[in-house]
Amino acid sequence: MIQAIATRLPYGLLPFLVVGTVGFGVDAVALALLTHGAGLGPYGARVLSFTVAVSATYGLNRAWSFRIRASVRRGPEYARYLAVQIGGVAINFACFALCIETWAVFTAYPVLALAVGAIVAMAWNYAGARLFTFRG
Repeated sequence: MIQAIATRLPYGLLPFLVVGTVGFGVDAVALALLTHGAGLGPYGARVLSFTVAVSATYGLNRAWSFRIRASVRRGPEYARYLAVQIGGVAINFACFALCIETWAVFTAYPVLALAVGAIVAMAWNYAGARLFTFRG
């Protein structure tokens, strides 16, 4: 059944969603450790958690989601991926900040605000990865 669904989806979308879920987990754990464990504020912690997550998702997307389209020139490809992800994180961070500044529950649990931002930015990130980063 999953194979039947996967064949009808745009190229790389299903593995991209799985990698995005893993990336969200990496981001969320890093954010929680940095805010609750290291005592950083939600904004500074978010910058650091993004840096960790983007490197993890690049490697996974390159190896799995877009392996057929991956370039042999990793440096320029990573730069394109980073550019797309910076656009995505701008969208994500705007949603994150709106949640934090608008509702107290998000201030107490910034990982929930992270989830809202991740969902909104997902379409941007997929389109950018497919059309700009991993173009073969």
